[in-house]
Amino acid sequence: MQITEPISLVQFPEAAVAYEEITEIQSKVEIEKLELDRRSLIYTEVALQTDFGYTSFLVSGFCDRDDLEASDGFQNFMEGTTDAQVNAGVYSYSVGNGESEYPTEDELVIIKRYADELHKEYSVDSVLSDFISFYYEAEQEY
Repeated sequence: MQITEPISLVQFPEAAVAYEEITEIQSKVEIEKLELDRRSLIYTEVALQTDFGYTSFLVSGFCDRDDLEASDGFQNFMEGTTDAQVNAGVYSYSVGNGESEYPTEDELVIIKRYADELHKEYSVDSVLSDFISFYYEAEQEY
């Protein structure tokens, strides 16, 4: 139980089974919080690339340019940047059963952390994909 990183399992192969059982139980408990048997969640994965780097993050619901620029992931990545060419692949998905809702920030964390488990347990349907490209200029304060 003291082994917290999967990489440590190479040194302790006898602990691999226990580690996998603990993490599987943990993922099931977290995924149950999403209540996907009674609702479906719509979220967008953003793959953002500029001339100075790359990042990816999740956004609740669908994502157009305005939503992208307003997102925390975009704001954090572009912090300190005055101008840059921005290219973003946006991929919207629906997971679960029932009426569609947009996930909260806490639910997005669960979706990101347990993406593989969600794909195994539920159908994750691609709803929309798009490409957004624009030249970003930070608003200057005068």
